[in-house]
Amino acid sequence: MGQLYTLVNAVFEVYIFLIFIRCILSWIPMGRNAVTRFIIEMTEPYLGIFRNLLSRYYASPVDFSPMLALLSLYLIRRLVMGLLLALI
Repeated sequence: MGQLYTLVNAVFEVYIFLIFIRCILSWIPMGRNAVTRFIIEMTEPYLGIFRNLLSRYYASPVDFSPMLALLSLYLIRRLVMGLLLALI
């Protein structure tokens, strides 16, 4: 069961890292190579949820969806990891 905990935690860490990289890539003018396409395709489904939610209620030139997505991801991670610890 400890291996499952480690695996789930690693998946959360990788996804959080991908969202951070996506934010940094948005500041740097780069072409769309395979790596950036991969990062965008992996993070857009999750970030799109928050982008759509924010666009309905809050109009701003600054995209706050990564911050909201990371906050909710940390909360989900904490909940899931707590449940896994309770099962061990």
